Amino acid sequence: MAFMFGQDDTINCIQDISAPGPGGARLCLAYKYSTHSFGAPAYLTNDGYVLKIVGQERYIPLDKARIAALQADGTLPAPLPSYSISPLAYVWGYSLWLILLLVGVLTWIGSKRKKARMAADAALPVSTQPPTLSTAGDRFIHDQVTPLLGSGERITHQAYGTDRVVAGLAAIGAKGLLAALTSKRLFLIKTKVGAFSPVLENQGVEELERTAIREVTRDGQILEFKLLDGSTRTLVVDARKKHFSNQEVFVRDLPRVLGATALATAAPSAAG
Repeated sequence: MAFMFGQDDTINCIQDISAPGPGGARLCLAYKYSTHSFGAPAYLTNDGYVLKIVGQERYIPLDKARIAALQADGTLPAPLPSYSISPLAYVWGYSLWLILLLVGVLTWIGSKRKKARMAADAALPVSTQPPTLSTAGDRFIHDQVTPLLGSGERITHQAYGTDRVVAGLAAIGAKGLLAALTSKRLFLIKTKVGAFSPVLENQGVEELERTAIREVTRDGQILEFKLLDGSTRTLVVDARKKHFSNQEVFVRDLPRVLGATALATAAPSAAG
């Protein structure tokens, strides 16, 4: 989308004028209006009558005194013919405010839907089933984490996401994260963000003990892990299921599962 700035003039002829213009050019009585833009058209001004040089974008301004003089010598008709600016011109001229209104309404609707979805998720029980392993992505996460598991440790949830919202300039430097939660730890496997599909590649693994996670907050598909050392980790869970089967369960359950872990960890110190 191209942004618009400055003033754009529109000049429409009403009727021809017999008197010649500069250099003998033909003239017409016209009306002029201007659209003023700040990223998009913000407002429109009705600039009144002008003399337009036919075939060009040039014009001669007219004030009350000049109009009266040209009417007196018969160059301009008296009274001047009326004109009107089209409703579509006004809609376009104030479209910035329509765009902002539309964005506001869509944002409000999106917020309401997100809150409703999160409330519905909170009403569902936490999954006790192991992750589904039906896609190559599912199996890749499972195969990367399984050799790292300790005795009695098992994978409870897994998903793919990114370390930030991948949009616009924010996409530069974004990392893919293959995440797996076990009964003891959260594994974050770094990978590339593919142009058309997630990249199944292990570029390093970060292991976080569940007891080191103080809180997990959710904003739609965005999970933020707040650690006891004051640092944070962000995981934007891809909502699509094409390459990974457990996305919805992961984003739904992690705040509750790890929130319960954080409460259990804090309980002894609170009692003391």
